[in-house]
Amino acid sequence: MMTKEERDEIFRRALAGCRPKAPPPKPAPPPANVVAQERWAQPKPREAIAAQAAVSTKALAEQMRQDRQETGDDREYWRVLHAQIDNGGAEAMLYNLGKQWLEGWHPRDIPEAFLTNPALQKQKTYNLPPWEQWYVGLLHNGRLPNAPSARPNRSFTRDLFADARAKVPRLHYASEVELRNFLIDEERIGIACTKFRASSGNGWTFPPLAECREAWCKRWGPTKFDAPDVEDWISLLDEKNVD
Repeated sequence: MMTKEERDEIFRRALAGCRPKAPPPKPAPPPANVVAQERWAQPKPREAIAAQAAVSTKALAEQMRQDRQETGDDREYWRVLHAQIDNGGAEAMLYNLGKQWLEGWHPRDIPEAFLTNPALQKQKTYNLPPWEQWYVGLLHNGRLPNAPSARPNRSFTRDLFADARAKVPRLHYASEVELRNFLIDEERIGIACTKFRASSGNGWTFPPLAECREAWCKRWGPTKFDAPDVEDWISLLDEKNVD
């Protein structure tokens, strides 16, 4: 493991390389027979400095990552990181960003591989609001609580409410009115459910499972669901037939 002095020396070199320097003197005009492509192919001094600083910073970050894994203590990591930011790191970052070529780039053009990254999807699940956490669990399972075999896309309000409170602790003090407002809010789940009334109680009819999942992905981004081959809701009696 690197000592503090060695780590500070790597940081000092990386920081020194990021600071802009005076431009070099202009070279003599090239001969007439030298084409522009060959002339511009020569490495620029600032580009070389930035590349060297990037390599040094990357080496420092990699060494810090290894130290964190070995010791389990990340206080030194954050100390060096904040020292870099406070001593020209922020300015160096803005300088490098100002040199980036952004033609044809748009912040919403996110690569599909990044959107479907398992780690990102897992993190998004942790950050979902309480009702959305419960609802996406239904989409993963493809089964509504106590849904009848004849109509697996229907469930009574009392069963849905009890299921939500049991699975998401933050919904323990929620109300059935909140459940109702959530199930009809297309901005939150992408597609609304329909309320029904029966002699044994009121409940909700859900759209087909495939439509619910598609609407969810449009609202919250691509999601890798459990049992992706199941296209419609199943009941407890039908679950044994889905393998």
